[in-house]
Amino acid sequence: MLSGRVSAPGARSVSRKLFNHLFVELSVSIGKRVPRYALWLELHDRGWDPETLQVPEALAFCDGPLEGFLSERGMRISRRAHKRLRKDLAKFDPARPLPQEIFERLCGS
Repeated sequence: MLSGRVSAPGARSVSRKLFNHLFVELSVSIGKRVPRYALWLELHDRGWDPETLQVPEALAFCDGPLEGFLSERGMRISRRAHKRLRKDLAKFDPARPLPQEIFERLCGS
């Protein structure tokens, strides 16, 4: 199961939880599996630590380099899916379990 802790009061950062959420939601949004390691490297190369990714950083990625990242891999995200992804990431709360975490518990993973 994915787990982590908030790094500072008021910070919306959890060890890798937001990165995992970005990876899953982005893949679902475009209907294809995004290359996880490439996404990790893209964020890292832009100065964001995927281990401690915060909501403003994830949103900045969506607003900037995301489209180029996807097009380099022959993928694209629709405007509607992009809006949904941003909305989902903006309301990310590390204290709330993600749907995949709930599902893992139900399946006994």
